Amino acid sequence: YNTDNSDLPSDGVFTIEIDDLGVVWVGTYNGGVSKFNGLTWETFDTSNSELPHNHVRTITINQSHVVWFGTENGIARKTPNGEWDIYQAENIGYSFHTIHEGIVQSPGVVFFATDGGILRFVNSTFSMVTSQNSNLPSNNLRSMGLDADGNMWVGSGTDGISIYSPEGTLGIKDEQKGGGELTVYPNPTLDDLTIKLPLKGAGQSEIRITNGIGQTIIEKPVSSMGLANHTLNVKELPRGTYFVTVYSEQGIYQGRFQKL
Repeated sequence: YNTDNSDLPSDGVFTIEIDDLGVVWVGTYNGGVSKFNGLTWETFDTSNSELPHNHVRTITINQSHVVWFGTENGIARKTPNGEWDIYQAENIGYSFHTIHEGIVQSPGVVFFATDGGILRFVNSTFSMVTSQNSNLPSNNLRSMGLDADGNMWVGSGTDGISIYSPEGTLGIKDEQKGGGELTVYPNPTLDDLTIKLPLKGAGQSEIRITNGIGQTIIEKPVSSMGLANHTLNVKELPRGTYFVTVYSEQGIYQGRFQKL
């Protein structure tokens, strides 16, 4: 199919998605988005819909047949009954422009790889994971995929691959150094948290505590000598689940705790 033999609006195609009804959705270069039901084409662009830009780079469809379009000027969401919602930097309060990839993690949860970081939509609320509020190495993100463990693999334009998970964000290069699980206690805790450092020999390490969206809450350098314990006071943290990561020359070690 092309512009000569069909109603496809552009011969430049960014992305193709097929929903569970067999409808083919095509995101194009400067032609908006078209859907093909096997017989006819229907196109939505800036002239006949609320689509914010005619460059449609990614299409994401959830189980309720809600379709998300990532464009070069934000996100459009189209419901099965034809209603449109538009989300751009100026109306959701985050800095991004181009949406390169989108993926449904679970019902009501959608992630987007943008040129401003990871944009997350959870139950009608947006949040942003960036290199400024997490250890994500770059905000210039181009692709993402979900593995069987629920980890989000995120590809950047300049800094390789990172993994975004409930434990935070790790560069692949760092993850391959080794490491393992941390012992943290008491868990749950009201005030003091003891971290058992499974390190051999002397050296410098860093303890980092992050919240559930990857924001760094506490960051502290420590010296290690053999198998040592380190205590942090977390009394001022709000209630919730937190993740502890120890970075050392020997590897990356992770654990989690519940703050009461």
